[in-house]
Amino acid sequence: MSRINPINRQDVPELEPFLSATEKRMGFVPNSQLVMAHKPRLLQAFSQLGQAVHDPANKTPRQLRMLVAHMASKSAGCQYCVAHTGESAHNANVEDQKIAAVVLESMERYARHGTRIVAPELCSMRSFQYRMVRRQALPERANSGSRG
Repeated sequence: MSRINPINRQDVPELEPFLSATEKRMGFVPNSQLVMAHKPRLLQAFSQLGQAVHDPANKTPRQLRMLVAHMASKSAGCQYCVAHTGESAHNANVEDQKIAAVVLESMERYARHGTRIVAPELCSMRSFQYRMVRRQALPERANSGSRG
């Protein structure tokens, strides 16, 4: 539960275009956006980012974008985000097996609990995810005071 109460949608009519766009894409407005509504420019910027990612003119297929978002949520450890991106992936007609593979700790673990998935895009994303999380967890050598 958030320590900041979500704003009542009716109290911010100026943000309705942003909230409606999210509702159209996701089927609901997440509380996180109603919390961001306390800072309208933050919600507007976040919404514009979402619109850019979900622009129909993007060359990356929507299903792959939804899997990348889901993988990023899992990597960040945000269960709230995992729930939303998993639902968005499902709504984008991503195969349930692929969505499940992202949620489970590794492709190998999934193989022990179900049908093995051979999906090159998932394997590539998993490798990329690992490298990015690992990179963020380590201090830069220039700032760490270590040599070598």
